[in-house]
Amino acid sequence: MDMPKPSPETVRLFESVAPGGPEGETRKMFGQLAGFVHGNMFMGLFGDEFQVRLGKDDQFALLALGGQPFAPMGRVMKEYMLLPASILADRVQLESWVEKAYAFASALPPKEPKPRAPKKRQ
Repeated sequence: MDMPKPSPETVRLFESVAPGGPEGETRKMFGQLAGFVHGNMFMGLFGDEFQVRLGKDDQFALLALGGQPFAPMGRVMKEYMLLPASILADRVQLESWVEKAYAFASALPPKEPKPRAPKKRQ
C-alpha cells in the first residue's frame, strides 16, 4: 500500500502548531509526521489529514463538529480522530484541538523506549 504524502503546506501547518520543548517532540512514523509527549503520540499526519488523540468527551464534541474516527486501511484507531477542514482552516480552533490532544496524551503513563534489536552478523 502506498502511503499518502502530505503537501508542503500541510507539513508547514503541522510544524507550526506542534508543541515543542523538552516534553513535546516531532518525529516521523511510517513516513508521516507525528507529535509525541512522554513517548505517547498525540497528533499526526496521514497525507493531508490531521489526526489527534482525544478522550471520549472530546471525541464526541469533535464528531459534532464534523470530525471523523481515524481509520487508516479501514481499521479504526481507538482514541484517534481526524480534524475536519473547517478546523484546519481556523488557526485558533486548530491550536485548541492540538492542546486538548497534548493534554490527553500528557496524562497517560510515559512509554519507555524499546531497546533496539541487535544487528545481525553476516
